[in-house]
Amino acid sequence: MSYEDNMRRHQEQIQAVLKAEQDLINLQKQHAAMTSGQGYQAPQQQQQYQPAPGPSYQPAPGPSYGQPQQPQYQQQPQQQQQCHQPAAPVQNNFKLRRVNINIVEARNLKDVRVNKITASYDVYCKIWVGEKKHKTQVYENVGTNPRLNAQMDMAIDDQDRDICLALWEYDNILPSQEIGRTTYQLSTLRQGNLDDKWLELRDEEGKISGEVHVVFTPLE
Repeated sequence: MSYEDNMRRHQEQIQAVLKAEQDLINLQKQHAAMTSGQGYQAPQQQQQYQPAPGPSYQPAPGPSYGQPQQPQYQQQPQQQQQCHQPAAPVQNNFKLRRVNINIVEARNLKDVRVNKITASYDVYCKIWVGEKKHKTQVYENVGTNPRLNAQMDMAIDDQDRDICLALWEYDNILPSQEIGRTTYQLSTLRQGNLDDKWLELRDEEGKISGEVHVVFTPLE
């Protein structure tokens, strides 16, 4: 039974008790009037008891006894999961088809002349890219620190991986002697970047025989 039903029942009981008391008083007055010989006058109807108005009480919602209470779940709005996908790699559409090779200079070259007394120190270069070869002119009497500025364009195929460069000492009578060689990887140029560097030259025994300054420029 709810709280409001209890209050209503309690008020009805109070009114019943007050009415019973009033009926008893009326009976006592009637009996006294009949004893004294005076006519009995019915009392005026007494105003029923009305409880003073008070703040209406609203009971907090509670469990309803006798009936199984169904648990109510308030569904929280689902937040859409945001996937943080890794940033896509930057695509490089550069396609290396040719490379410009500028052999700028060399320094500290090993003196490989057979005739060191009368022969001058003359130099030339050989370059290989896969099966493709190139040979520069002969730079006469340049010594062991020659200034060359030898330029050439070489075609590059997809299977090419290296550029091989060798410096030779030229002799017009005796066989030419290789001073040293070096290998350059094409991976940097495939990114479309110019590369300017000094490369070590090594002789047939693997010993350092000088350095060569080369600028590699990629061409599409």
